[in-house]
Amino acid sequence: MTETEVDQLVEQYRSGAPIRALAQSFGLHRSTISKHLKARGVLAPVRKPTGRESVEMVRRYERGWSMARTAEHFGVSQGVIARVLKGAGVAARPVGTNQWSESRAGPTIGRT
Repeated sequence: MTETEVDQLVEQYRSGAPIRALAQSFGLHRSTISKHLKARGVLAPVRKPTGRESVEMVRRYERGWSMARTAEHFGVSQGVIARVLKGAGVAARPVGTNQWSESRAGPTIGRT
């Protein structure tokens, strides 16, 4: 890509265009788009949690925290949380089932 094209890419990304749409528009793979955005300091690299953080992520999720809440707390994406849970052998709860029972004993669905 030329510098002008990368400038356009950055401008469109900052305006809210998703990486997938940018890849299609520029005729490039998503990883190539991400590489250019990272090189310009626009897109931060994915932060990998430490071992201690991973253990704590799993613990909080098993205690009923949603993936979104856990991700926000640790400053990572929900995809990172999903990978940590999968690596720990923890099955993700189905979407919309992160509800507490009236007794507050724990999630009503998805606990094994």
